[in-house]
Amino acid sequence: MLLNRGSLQEGLDLIGRALRQYSRWAPPRSFADRTPRLMRSDLLTALGRENEARRALDGPPRSPGASVRAARIHLLNGDLAAVHAAHTARVEADRARAALRRAAAAARHSGSVRPLLLVPRMHRQRMLKLLPDACPIREAWEEYDGFDVFARRLTMITLTPREVAVVRLVADGKGRREIAAELFVSENTVKTQLSSIYRKLGVHNRAQAAEAAHRLSLL
Repeated sequence: MLLNRGSLQEGLDLIGRALRQYSRWAPPRSFADRTPRLMRSDLLTALGRENEARRALDGPPRSPGASVRAARIHLLNGDLAAVHAAHTARVEADRARAALRRAAAAARHSGSVRPLLLVPRMHRQRMLKLLPDACPIREAWEEYDGFDVFARRLTMITLTPREVAVVRLVADGKGRREIAAELFVSENTVKTQLSSIYRKLGVHNRAQAAEAAHRLSLL
């Protein structure tokens, strides 16, 4: 509900409290632990924070729900090769139609259309071609044509191997001179690399860079 309403940070805070509160009763990778983590991935995806959304899906076993969310992330960042299975276009279209029919039946039975709106709007237009006119999915997408939970295109934040090495040393508390000596480069080179790191991570100092790199699973 918070996801569809656009209260993304409120949802993250709620899930964070739930994970902390129930951690003693929800062993890692159990259903009770996995479900809020999948919700957290949805919220992070809607916020455009791809690195953290991916991290929320880490670890076996990979459930169907996690696979769907991983595919959504690949779609939103334009990595179509990671989405496409090794099937012919005809087989994929048939499977897509079958899946859409099942989703339509579930929507008709429950009367709920909110889950249907989790499909990114830019992909609904192509999927509409697979749907008959009298279909709850088509009706929901046409009624809420301007509504998109995942409105942004995701961008994966990456660092070069040398930038990762610099951030690791920053996280260990090393100064610019110590980093230069350890990596056998000049202090000016370290300064340039730090500027690049700050720009990519959207931070302004070394402490923020180390925190952001840990949060984004870059180390």
